[in-house]
Amino acid sequence: MAVKQEKFNAFEMQVDFFADTAMVGIVCPLPAYHFCWLLNRHFEMNFRCAPELTIPFCEDGLTSYFAVYQYLQPDSNHEYLLYKVKNEATYLLPRLKKGNWLNNIDYLLLLKTTNPEKDATTFSKQLGNVNGIILTRPVDAGQIEHLENLLV
Repeated sequence: MAVKQEKFNAFEMQVDFFADTAMVGIVCPLPAYHFCWLLNRHFEMNFRCAPELTIPFCEDGLTSYFAVYQYLQPDSNHEYLLYKVKNEATYLLPRLKKGNWLNNIDYLLLLKTTNPEKDATTFSKQLGNVNGIILTRPVDAGQIEHLENLLV
């Protein structure tokens, strides 16, 4: 009996992962633990570091690890993933053209909700009221090169 082997298709995996999602780029120089504490306090959420979602990233022979924080909203299928996209050594997302505001983001918030676009816009506006946050803006997935770096 022949067993059919499925071929790994990174593109399909990426499409599935980012279906029904929206993103918010955040410029905030605070350390991740402090930033999560602010989000948890301000929005009554419960972001927690999810070690199993940590992203190893290799560049120029150096491996860096990027923390991912997760909040699963109780009694719903809503999920929020907060990526720390830069550390002292490197960036998880490659630099874009000079002058692009995305080059300055410290965090990327991925929303998996029933109405992600609307929720991202609302959340972005509300984030502007949190002390320590310099800039927030919804991000179109098409603006991000190497989106596959965010797969967890």
